[in-house]
Amino acid sequence: MAVNSTVSRSARSTVLERLRTLRGSLERARDTLMHFKDDRVDRDTLEPAARRIDELMNMFASNSTDPVVVALWSAEIQSTLDKVSNPKVAPP
Repeated sequence: MAVNSTVSRSARSTVLERLRTLRGSLERARDTLMHFKDDRVDRDTLEPAARRIDELMNMFASNSTDPVVVALWSAEIQSTLDKVSNPKVAPP
């Protein structure tokens, strides 16, 4: 059975907007941790997730979405975020 892997334009726009929001949140979290020496480990832990989000945004912007890669990178991002327990990066 063939799987339709195309994503509609509106769905793609929704995904891109959510990725931009996630990227902004991650950037604010890293900025919060920027000035404290004890927070460097958490800040540096967030960097790979930020790069993956950028790669996902580029993938969706270029209209070349691979569902397997999206699932893999999404799991990787979530795993990275789960490793950071610093309350300074939690939403208020």
